Amino acid sequence: MEAQQISNEKRTNAKGIRYPMYDLEDAYNVAMQINRLGGGKIDINVLAQGMSYTPSTTMHHVSSAKHYNLVVQEKDMVINTELAKHLCMPLSSDEKAQNLRKAFFSLTIYTTLYERFKGGIVPEESTLSNLLHREFGVSVTGKDVLARNFISSLKFSNLGDATSDGKLIIHSEELEKELNSEEEKLIEIKSPTIEQDNPKIEDNIILNKNIVVGNEVEKYTTKGLFLQIDPTNVLAISKGIKFLEMLKQLQDDKI
Repeated sequence: MEAQQISNEKRTNAKGIRYPMYDLEDAYNVAMQINRLGGGKIDINVLAQGMSYTPSTTMHHVSSAKHYNLVVQEKDMVINTELAKHLCMPLSSDEKAQNLRKAFFSLTIYTTLYERFKGGIVPEESTLSNLLHREFGVSVTGKDVLARNFISSLKFSNLGDATSDGKLIIHSEELEKELNSEEEKLIEIKSPTIEQDNPKIEDNIILNKNIVVGNEVEKYTTKGLFLQIDPTNVLAISKGIKFLEMLKQLQDDKI
């Protein structure tokens, strides 16, 4: 048992870099189970039964959730933090989203990677894994775990948008502000002409007085509306996705 604990510690503390064995969604589920089964405080063995895990496996999940600042442990009792309480019982969807991001940024390595790639495209998992090993000194056995958990946690906390070809673009505060500004400046939508066999835009979709998206390569669509933008332009892609999401919501509200 002692040897196993040392092994686990090595996996999560390569060169001083602390990282969890599981992703943010798993940590969130642990906190939700603690809230559901024990009202925010529960014995580790009772939690194990509720999660259908062995006590030792449950300990690994609890230890991982600690990295996200969602639980603390006092002997055999596992207790949700204030952040976890607010996350489990949010007053609004905005509050839940905000607290998920707080949990994400509880990890120094996640924050470092976010700052490095924000406003741009996250490398593929295998490339990110190699980068973590070569530049951050994460062990060969741990680099894949960290890369996978970072990407899945980034998606779960809604800090990025997926493009049509599966790439992941990280939001930045500046980009978020500009996207929100574009929604407010929306002044005109011209109906596109859609051909059955070869959908295309004949009229431009105008986002504001200065930005016109059209006549490029990538296509995004919602309910028959096609948007073509430059796939190399990160800002344009994010605006396009955000724009179509907004249109879809408006259409859904009318139904």
